[in-house]
Amino acid sequence: METNGQNETERANISLENLGTVNKNCVTLSVNGKGTLKLWFSYETIVGFSLHTPRHYVEGTIENLWGPTTGKLLNEICPDHKMRLPREDFEAGLSKAFKALFH
Repeated sequence: METNGQNETERANISLENLGTVNKNCVTLSVNGKGTLKLWFSYETIVGFSLHTPRHYVEGTIENLWGPTTGKLLNEICPDHKMRLPREDFEAGLSKAFKALFH
């Protein structure tokens, strides 16, 4: 069966998990046979991701460019501030994660 030009085995499933407050959410994108990409959102902004595929595990969390509310979520995702990425590096890693899952 094909759906929107994709084989059934390539179909994406999407789930949303609220993490306790309106500003903290996690979206999980699962593509059958390819892997799973989790995206952590503070309000409407992606601030963290993790990619799990049969061949890759990659994660990234952006440094806090906002305020204390987003900072609380960042502390939950990545308590080690030294591991957080500058915006440019974070966006490059996130782009690679999407490409790995959807190409």
